[in-house]
Amino acid sequence: CIQLLVHLASRLPIYMRAISLFLITIFSSFFYLLFSIQKMESGTNAKELAKSVDALARRVKTLKKDLEKFIKNPQRRIRYSDVSFCWLSYSGTPVIGPYVQGAMDCWAFAFSTCYNYHNSIHKLEKDPLTPQMVKQGVNRRFLDRNGGLIRLEDAKEFMEGEQHVSKMVVYKKTDYADMDQIVEALLGKGPVIVSLSFVPSLDEYSNINNGNGIYNPSDREVRRVANEEYNDHVVVVTGLGAKLYLHHQEIREFFDYQDTRGAGWGENGFGSILRGRGIISEVVDLQF
Repeated sequence: CIQLLVHLASRLPIYMRAISLFLITIFSSFFYLLFSIQKMESGTNAKELAKSVDALARRVKTLKKDLEKFIKNPQRRIRYSDVSFCWLSYSGTPVIGPYVQGAMDCWAFAFSTCYNYHNSIHKLEKDPLTPQMVKQGVNRRFLDRNGGLIRLEDAKEFMEGEQHVSKMVVYKKTDYADMDQIVEALLGKGPVIVSLSFVPSLDEYSNINNGNGIYNPSDREVRRVANEEYNDHVVVVTGLGAKLYLHHQEIREFFDYQDTRGAGWGENGFGSILRGRGIISEVVDLQF
């Protein structure tokens, strides 16, 4: 349309041509602005939202510098003791659930919850998914006798085939050295499905500590999980952060995640896991 107007203006007399091109420029600028506003209203700009994650990374670096200065000079004032970013609080998205899973069906809750969060955060206007829809939609040949999903990539047939997502990618620890970096990168566009190696201390954190504090597997478990296979527990990572422990003179960076143990677990159904411990075995990227 703009090109046609420019072409027509070029045929006008010289004294009218300048005025016409000026008006076309004004019109095209207004049209672009209107299109941009409509685009912003129809969906959230992931790049803009990702700025908050970048801002958090900068605050964590500042926190580390403060700690280093504090160790050298204990009288120095620490500006803040912890920083965090959560997609739900940032976007104003209500908590979905929190659900209480059945036997071995944590994966169905994770897929439906993560999908619905993206749907709400980015205003995709898709039909919502329920855990029951996911369990019934995935072919039974991909499930074990207890209803557990044998492999996370086996949900791809349902998620892509039913056009819930345009593409689904699964990242595995066996192929990537740093799963934490993958999670952090994917958090730039929304909550992320992750699979945790269910080592004994994770069971203790979940059932005895009731999800309080930041989960940190033992050094022995970290060494074992690098070479041994464990059953997995699938959750949804919703944010990340860092906390300063003055007594230990260290900063602990963590991921916040939503579990499937109800609102009475952790903080309204949410727990935290220490980064850099190799406990994340798989990560799912839902692309819309």
